[in-house]
Amino acid sequence: SLLSRAEIITLADHCDALIIVDETNNIQPAFSVSDAVSTRENLVVIQGFPGTTDSVSFPVTWTIASPRIVQAMECLSGTDNINPVTVATVLWALGKAGKPLFETTGNPQERERIRAELSAMAGVITWPSSADYLLIGTTIPGPRLALMMGERGISVDCFFHSPLRNCIRVSVKQPATNDRFISTMREIFEAPSPP
Repeated sequence: SLLSRAEIITLADHCDALIIVDETNNIQPAFSVSDAVSTRENLVVIQGFPGTTDSVSFPVTWTIASPRIVQAMECLSGTDNINPVTVATVLWALGKAGKPLFETTGNPQERERIRAELSAMAGVITWPSSADYLLIGTTIPGPRLALMMGERGISVDCFFHSPLRNCIRVSVKQPATNDRFISTMREIFEAPSPP
């Protein structure tokens, strides 16, 4: 690193700019500034390591930012194909321009209702969410389940790589649309024989 941990934190505290620190392949707790992002919206840390999955080599990275930036990033990106540095930069720039960061406009009660319904189904796991979507793990590979749902007129996102291969992502919508999603999941997961 060209700058020490103390120098990076000082820079973030005194510089009116977005500071992105790439700690990829070099995660050493004593030098990391990831613990400093919670109180500094202008500091974003990228961490990761080279990885291999299913004989395909690709880097595995993650972003650490202030809670407000992370929540807005979840609402905006949701899937794994959007560059987190780009999203963080856009969000920070909007904040500097006096524009509000993207905020959840959904209905948290509706999201929790969907989670409760799905959690009662065998073969389905739902993770807590503060965004307008749910990440759902199932006993069926995500791409296959997305196809099954699509055949029934329901659109969901899926993932092709571990560890999310058996997951889908669904947006929280209007109650009638959500009811259709829930009944379709019930039809698939409560069928007499496994799909």
